[in-house]
Amino acid sequence: MGLLGNVKGKEQTQEEVQQQESQIEGLLTKEIDGIKFNIHQMPALQAAVLDRRIICMMASTVGGMLEDGNLDKDLDLKNLLNNLSSGLASLSNEEYEEFIVRMLSNVTAATPGQAPVSLASVDGINKVFKQKILTIYKLVIEVMRFNGFSVFGLVEGGLGTMPMSIANLMK
Repeated sequence: MGLLGNVKGKEQTQEEVQQQESQIEGLLTKEIDGIKFNIHQMPALQAAVLDRRIICMMASTVGGMLEDGNLDKDLDLKNLLNNLSSGLASLSNEEYEEFIVRMLSNVTAATPGQAPVSLASVDGINKVFKQKILTIYKLVIEVMRFNGFSVFGLVEGGLGTMPMSIANLMK
């Protein structure tokens, strides 16, 4: 891949430029584990409902850190995912399945040699992800990142921004 541009001193590859262009149009094309995914932006309310669910799952962990006075503690993506896993584990099988389907409802998958498959149903998800369970989680993270879920703001802005953000949400 050739180098195409220079943004803030960082040269971009053709793939990065294409991802930026597609994000402007509300579409992100991402290849994960040999599968090409077209991630469309969620309607705002759908994203907000799912984002709220993620925040609620993490509230006890983040709240514990706030009580301990650890506002300066680094909260990186690994920590967030570890904390999120306990919240996801508390969901019933039906709730978890619904969560995954809703999270992937605006995604299509193109596997080489096969027609594109919508992931808006259990059948579509089962067809694409046979023996690729880890790929589901990688894709969910990309969907959350592309749709601007709050957890990525926490990673970028630090935990110190969390109390103010929650306080502002509660007004």
